[in-house]
Amino acid sequence: KFLINNFSIQENNLSNENESILKLSIVGRPNVGKSTIINYLINEKRLLTGPEAGLTRDSVELLWKVGSKFIKLIDTAGIRKQSKVIDRIESLSFYKTKKSIDLSEVVALVIDSSLGIDRQDLRIANLVIEEGRALVILLNKIDKVKDTKKFIELINYNLQKSLPQIKGVLILPISAKSGKG
Repeated sequence: KFLINNFSIQENNLSNENESILKLSIVGRPNVGKSTIINYLINEKRLLTGPEAGLTRDSVELLWKVGSKFIKLIDTAGIRKQSKVIDRIESLSFYKTKKSIDLSEVVALVIDSSLGIDRQDLRIANLVIEEGRALVILLNKIDKVKDTKKFIELINYNLQKSLPQIKGVLILPISAKSGKG
């Protein structure tokens, strides 16, 4: 157990008997900043990050206490297009990420704002919705966007056009490195 500021972080050694723990999976394409976001939230460099894709190969769970509430943060491997998956390990990583989505109540889809939204992001969002999970979209690296308001409007438009069933989904512009948002 680690105490950082007013937050308490514990390794996931709990049994499933504690049903009051919110399970939050962080998902997205490779290198969008999933692990960096968790490191920022827990105020500690616990998860490996870097410019190379594929550093996270397995889902990593951390128990995070905020006030009197517990949140199980689940860092997942990046999900690439099926046609780009080249090895068995990456294929297994996808299935572990899908299982993390299945076991979560809330899923945060991280989108790299410098790249914008693409079909793979829409596929991941659709997967989350099909599993019946609450979806939150995090527009990471928002500090690289010149006009944040127009960019969010464009993201909303693309989501409504491609996935009308997620109308009104929460979209949060953030920067995991600077803490903006």
